Amino acid sequence: PWISVCLLLALASCNESGPEAFHADKLSEIDAAIELAIEQGKTPGGVFWLERSGQVYAKAYGHMSTEPERLPAKIDVLYDSASLTKVIATTPAIMLLIERGFILLDAPVHRYLEDFANGGKETITIRHLMTHTSGLRPGISHTIEIDGVSKEWTGYDTAIELAKAEIIQAPPGTQFVYSDINYILLGEIIQQLTGSLFEDFTRQEIFEPLGMTDTV
Repeated sequence: PWISVCLLLALASCNESGPEAFHADKLSEIDAAIELAIEQGKTPGGVFWLERSGQVYAKAYGHMSTEPERLPAKIDVLYDSASLTKVIATTPAIMLLIERGFILLDAPVHRYLEDFANGGKETITIRHLMTHTSGLRPGISHTIEIDGVSKEWTGYDTAIELAKAEIIQAPPGTQFVYSDINYILLGEIIQQLTGSLFEDFTRQEIFEPLGMTDTV
């Protein structure tokens, strides 16, 4: 979050005309904000990269990992973006399918997913999933009960079945609860409608057209 905010501040400040692409005082503020976040334990480190008018400001801060080995952050390292997939890949993919007429934003999810109209989920819409107002839990349990024994589960197909079997915790549209389950379901909808793997669709339809050659 800190780095995202800093990037927006930098872009806003650099819109001013002038002989230099960047304002040194603004870059110093960005450095200070990121270093403060590291000092406060909000992130172990990060990389900031800004381009304008052919000029580049790039800098690595702190560490890219602390366990099992403490390694300094580097500009040329590819990082796991984790939940940023929701906003960088899943959301643009869903919006693209809405734009192309494959999905209606306020249509019930069970229109696109089989075995979803149960457990109070009948009225959950695509909008509810995207805005974390579906009423579903934050995440899927790490274990499932088999013959009275609790066991850890693995595999994509199992994750989808468990997500579709969830019971709502609150009426859809009444509460905001950040939920991985929402976007697990959206990812599966993308695959069902496009007939492509999620990573293939986002690469071909979003990342490659934007020149994001290092994003996978």
